[in-house]
Amino acid sequence: MADSEMKLNGVSPDGKRRWTDAEVRYLWAHREDGSLVIAHVLKRSPLSVRVKAARRHISLGRKPMKLCPVCGTYFVRDNKAGRYGMCQVCWNRRKADAMRERAAERAAQRDYDAAKHRKNSGRS
Repeated sequence: MADSEMKLNGVSPDGKRRWTDAEVRYLWAHREDGSLVIAHVLKRSPLSVRVKAARRHISLGRKPMKLCPVCGTYFVRDNKAGRYGMCQVCWNRRKADAMRERAAERAAQRDYDAAKHRKNSGRS
């Protein structure tokens, strides 16, 4: 078999089978299943699955990353923000907005109380 025929058939010149884009997408989508299950499905060795995952910076056997609905970035940490579906940055922004809103409410209440006090003390 000529080299060009081997490349067309998905086999490199050294006789190893090349990874297809569909296999890499499957590896990414099912990374939490672990290398043994993925290797069985893709009919590859567990070592080749681990090597390909490492080269593509795909972590195997862990929870998949979640997508933040506010900013659209991926996050992994399971913290209080993660329970609400947000990344840490969006969670901190939400807390800061809530704190500013509460401070504004307190300032408005102080202004109201001061005006009420002035009105009541002016009558006496």
